[in-house]
Amino acid sequence: VARADGVDRGVHRVARAESALSSGDVVEAARLSLDVLDRWPWDARASRVAAVALARLDDPEAALPHIERAGQSGTATADDWTE
Repeated sequence: VARADGVDRGVHRVARAESALSSGDVVEAARLSLDVLDRWPWDARASRVAAVALARLDDPEAALPHIERAGQSGTATADDWTE
């Protein structure tokens, strides 16, 4: 049963963003994770994907707040910063 607040769809989008990042589609990963963060700005998994994707797209200024949020939440690891 889906929740009325759309959280289930957000979780699904984060999973799709993680999958896109794993397959090397950083543009799609950034798009999906930022879409989730527009609605759920506290989502740590989406912050991690956004941070990694934006960093790999050479946009450190856009990546920085997501890097900080992912680091604070403990979702980012050293492996996230190596390709």
